[in-house]
Formats: sequence, C-alpha cells, structure tokens
Amino acid sequence: MVIKMEINLNEFLEMEHITKAYEVVGEWEFVVENCPERLKIKVVKRPDGKFIGIANFLIQEPGRSNPYLSHQIKDSAYDALKESIAGFLANWKPSLANQIKLFPYEGY
Repeated sequence: MVIKMEINLNEFLEMEHITKAYEVVGEWEFVVENCPERLKIKVVKRPDGKFIGIANFLIQEPGRSNPYLSHQIKDSAYDALKESIAGFLANWKPSLANQIKLFPYEGY
C-alpha cells in the first residue's frame, strides 16, 4: 500500500541542522546482463522541482582510474531515471563482467 502525503519540504529546511531536503519519488530495480547485483535507481525531487536519479553502485571498468556514477539534474523523474540507467550501461560490458568493479554508493 502506498500512502500519498503532501509535505512542504521547505518547512524542514527551517529546522536546525537541516541543510537539504529531497523527496524520494520512486525506486526501481533492474537485472542487467551478467551483473552479479541488481541495479537499483532511486529518483529524488529537489526543492527546486528538478530530479536526480541515483544508482546504488558506482561502476569501474578496466582501465578507468576512478569509479563512475551518473548523477545529473533533470526536468522529469523519467529523464532522471533514464539518465542514471544509461550512465551505468555505458560503462557496463557483459563480456567483461568479471573485471568490472561495483562499489556500493554511500549516498544511496
């Protein structure tokens, strides 16, 4: 059961020690070919009405010096979700699955 509530996050920004507030608008899971873990994407709405898709893993393919995470601001939840998936898949090569490193993203 999903409970819908209208909450003004700006009220929480007025509270002591709260510096940012985001609404989680959805979370989706994907099974990716040869990936040992499910890819989860959480989409959050920012106070300015924009959206960010956040993957549960950073991905590091062979030869890349740092792990990658797509984390772009978009105008819609759909676009944020799509961008996060595309960012992950751009770095995922099923034939190299045993060489690709996945790092849990602490910000998830």
